[in-house]
Amino acid sequence: MKRLLVLTGAMLVSLSVLAACNSDSGKQEDEGSNGKNEQENNRLEADQASTGFKDQTDLKIGDSGEAESTIGKYKITVNSVKRVDEIDGKTPSLDYYFIADMTVENIGDEPYDAMDIIDNLNFTKSLDSGGAGDFSNLHDSVKHFTGTIQPGESVTGEAVFQGQDSDVYYIKTIDGLIASGAVKNQTIWSFDINETE
Repeated sequence: MKRLLVLTGAMLVSLSVLAACNSDSGKQEDEGSNGKNEQENNRLEADQASTGFKDQTDLKIGDSGEAESTIGKYKITVNSVKRVDEIDGKTPSLDYYFIADMTVENIGDEPYDAMDIIDNLNFTKSLDSGGAGDFSNLHDSVKHFTGTIQPGESVTGEAVFQGQDSDVYYIKTIDGLIASGAVKNQTIWSFDINETE
């Protein structure tokens, strides 16, 4: 009988020790997981801090937004937006064409093609939808973005978008480029139909 009590006691002690070890191991895993999450957050903050540019989501016509992409650093100013029913006798597949007069300035150290920056943008009536890009290459009469922009230089041209009738419109960096890291920060210009020419 004594032998049975000793064995039972030894088993209880062993189980207690195992439970304590498992509990400590779980704590270490949780701490490691929390540590990894904290490290990831710190890395994301450091990445954004290294660009010097934060998200700019409340821009208006006339405002400039600064961004950095894998191409380089740039500043875009939306100078004006004109709403028209046709361009060169062509009508849009949606309600209107929107011709955005914009200036792109190279604020980085490397030259790049102006259209590579315009291709980062899309036009939408809802921030929850994807929107569509520039159609200027389909129209001869618009002032196209052409050529290479050297550091410190700027180019002004027109991007052509299509849109449906709406109270508000947005020109913004394509969400997929932000998600993939191809562009490091978001820029969004918003305006209503009364602000178009």
